Amino acid sequence: WIHVTILERLVRELERVDEELWRAAAAERGELRAGLPLDRLRALPRCAALLPFLEPYVEQRYVVPRIRELAKGGCMSAYRWNGGGADWDEAKPTDSELVLHLVATYLDTQV
Repeated sequence: WIHVTILERLVRELERVDEELWRAAAAERGELRAGLPLDRLRALPRCAALLPFLEPYVEQRYVVPRIRELAKGGCMSAYRWNGGGADWDEAKPTDSELVLHLVATYLDTQV
């Protein structure tokens, strides 16, 4: 459920906004997918719907690609409850922290 309802939709929205920003010449193609800094995201009105999902994390260059990794395949096969991706360290959120935040934010948007 988390994979289909939250992760896949979030990745599709990231791709859609990335394409819109590129067409509007507000960002390079693929720049959002790589993880723009939060101050830059806040300055782009098209990113407003994504901000609640991304805002708590300073390290966007880790978080955005990690969300994309978790959305690949099925059943979050890359998920590590006590760690993260290959470039994970203790300064970055664990997958469990990241997924819990994404679920809570999704539920907030449904109220």
